[in-house]
Amino acid sequence: MTLRLQPRRRIGGYRIALLCEQRSVAGHWGRDLLHVHVTKVPVAVLIATDAGLTACDLSGRPLAPEVLDTACPGLLSAMTDDDAEP
Repeated sequence: MTLRLQPRRRIGGYRIALLCEQRSVAGHWGRDLLHVHVTKVPVAVLIATDAGLTACDLSGRPLAPEVLDTACPGLLSAMTDDDAEP
């Protein structure tokens, strides 16, 4: 499992992005068959304004942005720095 910040979108004074969990599973059956399964599921919505950064899960429960930054390093700077690439 990997957490990845999706590209930010700017809407007026807001910067909005999704934090998604990505999973990849690969294997083989016998000698000739290969299978790959990839999923991408949003786990959090992040909204940055001049007043700060807010994060919530998909049910609307607040999440601590600092905790998310621990799980996905660089998240805080990517959301708050105007020049940063997510």
